[in-house]
Amino acid sequence: MYRMRSYCPPLLQLVLLSVLVLSCKSSGKRFHLEGEIKNLNQGELYVYALDGNKEQTDTIQLEKGRFVYDGACEQRTTLMLVFPNFTEYPVFAEPGGKAKLKGDATNMKEMEISGNDDNEAMTAYRLQVAHAAPPDAKVLTEKFISDHASSPVATYLLRKHYIDTQHPNYTKASSLMAHLRKAQPHAADVAELDKQVKMLLAASVGKRLPAFKLTTIDGNTITEKDYQGPGKTVIIAYAEWSNEGMSMVRRLNQLLKDNKAQFRLLIISLDGNKEKVQRFKEQQELRGQMACPPEMFDAPAVQALSLTTVPDNIIVVNGKIVARSLPIERLENNLTPGQQQ
Repeated sequence: MYRMRSYCPPLLQLVLLSVLVLSCKSSGKRFHLEGEIKNLNQGELYVYALDGNKEQTDTIQLEKGRFVYDGACEQRTTLMLVFPNFTEYPVFAEPGGKAKLKGDATNMKEMEISGNDDNEAMTAYRLQVAHAAPPDAKVLTEKFISDHASSPVATYLLRKHYIDTQHPNYTKASSLMAHLRKAQPHAADVAELDKQVKMLLAASVGKRLPAFKLTTIDGNTITEKDYQGPGKTVIIAYAEWSNEGMSMVRRLNQLLKDNKAQFRLLIISLDGNKEKVQRFKEQQELRGQMACPPEMFDAPAVQALSLTTVPDNIIVVNGKIVARSLPIERLENNLTPGQQQ
């Protein structure tokens, strides 16, 4: 039986081929995540990239315990899923990759994600430490970072457990960084984290206040030499988009107004808007020096002081750092007469 062969004009063939190629390229630069969460039927999840890439920031709708995320992904990156209770969960994305998340909202510690080696390694680690006592979990974390130094999971865990934590350990972070540098010698995120750890170590408790220079909103120049004398100095970093940061500035200023504590105050705004800072100072009748470096977090002085988050604070006595990154209650106790440093 004779079958008529379909004919496709050369121009149409070229168009179809172009569409196919573009489609392949597009799918190769995206990351697909599907999730199924028990005991959480509806709501919104929030996703953002740990490296600050705003193109990967999105809101995900949760319907009947399920959600789908499909976003741009041109290089390996770590995404953070934020659940309605503000619990955060890391997802390790790669161009053209797919992953599947399953779990129970009543037991977030045992959430599981599969799809590539990094996510499966994170799941294995999470399940391993889920029921471990704190000392054992600490040992397991160190071993995992050393054993998986070539994985972005190790980079994430080092930052989470030794840097961005209420009780950071910059000495241990520096030691573990050696494994990451050796395993990922060309990774930009590892190089950046290594630089950050070195700065944090240089400005850690017990060290002399690092050299820095800032111009206040009044046009004065201040350096570390202005804080070498006796008495306490508080250096605080804040931003208007941080309610906690604004509250910390107000409470410190109130201590000075009420004469409940005596200390020098250096307030550093990381908003980058000098006029807004000036208005805030006038409205609140803020005491002390105020600076608003236009480079914000990238300002040399901010980096030298290792002010990597908002809010953050440093207490200085005789030019030496005696405490840093304290929550407001401990900060107030430290500054109030009769309380120990």
